[in-house]
Amino acid sequence: MRLPVDQLKPGMRVSRDIVRDGFVLLAARTELTPQLLRMLARWSVGMVEVIGTGHIESGNPGEAQFTPEVIQAATEHVNRRFLRIPSDNLGAQHIRKLAILRQAAKLARQGHSRGPASA
Repeated sequence: MRLPVDQLKPGMRVSRDIVRDGFVLLAARTELTPQLLRMLARWSVGMVEVIGTGHIESGNPGEAQFTPEVIQAATEHVNRRFLRIPSDNLGAQHIRKLAILRQAAKLARQGHSRGPASA
């Protein structure tokens, strides 16, 4: 998912290297922190490719079996279904994570890229 820097949130992960003048500013799969978000703004980075929305906890064992593209597609699908659910509802957050993994598995069975997640 491609987002403007001002819409990025801590916890999101960069899906591709962010490169400027041949130098890697941030490597793929880097988890964004408030400090990194400020740095991206200072570097005048406009848009960033991220994996999903940052709501899947890092280290989730189910996430590692899918490519970033499959996780992204699954996250977008599930996000449309969770639009009216408050994001601070802990039970809904857990269900949402499970729904993303289940949707990713479904997409993988339908022929989307599957394998070790790498950018």
